[in-house]
Amino acid sequence: MNLPIFHGNQDLLRQRRLVRGLPAEPKPLPSASRLLVQGAMLGSICIGIVIGFWLLASLRLSQVRAELRALQSIPRVLNELEKQVPAEKKKLDAIQSANDGLVKGLVAVSSGSALLTQLFMVTPIGVQLTDVSVKDSEKSVSLKGLAVDPMAFRRVNALSLLLARSSLFEPTSVNVVKLTRDEAKASAQKAGEQASLPPIAWELTVKLATIRPVVLLELLKQLGADGMAQRLRMLERAGVLP
Repeated sequence: MNLPIFHGNQDLLRQRRLVRGLPAEPKPLPSASRLLVQGAMLGSICIGIVIGFWLLASLRLSQVRAELRALQSIPRVLNELEKQVPAEKKKLDAIQSANDGLVKGLVAVSSGSALLTQLFMVTPIGVQLTDVSVKDSEKSVSLKGLAVDPMAFRRVNALSLLLARSSLFEPTSVNVVKLTRDEAKASAQKAGEQASLPPIAWELTVKLATIRPVVLLELLKQLGADGMAQRLRMLERAGVLP
């Protein structure tokens, strides 16, 4: 009867481990239940990651769809806005036209208070204003009056020079239209040896200057046109001044 070579559980690698300096007994293998738990945990983590990515993708997809729906409504909104543009432009043009008219009316400085105050300040002694008229379309001022002797002609010349130096008027626009004296009365007075001659009737034209609003505001203050100065400040705050 042949006897078995090995008796019991034989570890065939024991001698090799000893030769290599390893422990004689190998480390015990982990139990199947532990491996099962670790595998289940790893699988759960992988599934959770996949589900998380899927949720993020679904959320992003819903956002993209919402943005697409919003973009699809843009042509309709644009059509509605285009229909409203002509009416709004008409309203804007009307408002702009009204503002331009108001600004031009103030900046032209053709109002009575400022103009008459300036004329009073530059009119020399011996010169009388009898008529002042303004042509708003041409921004031209026509002045008529009388000048008395002595040196009546020099008085009118002084008036023209002072008008040219005024900030309200264009310096080169002063024009002497006429200078006349009633020669019949002058001859009669000379024959009668009267002391004074009849006054000279004169007529001048001058154009109003275009003044920047900032300069105009200070000028209105100097001329005592407080009402116009206040309205000019309001237009400046409203941002409608050029």
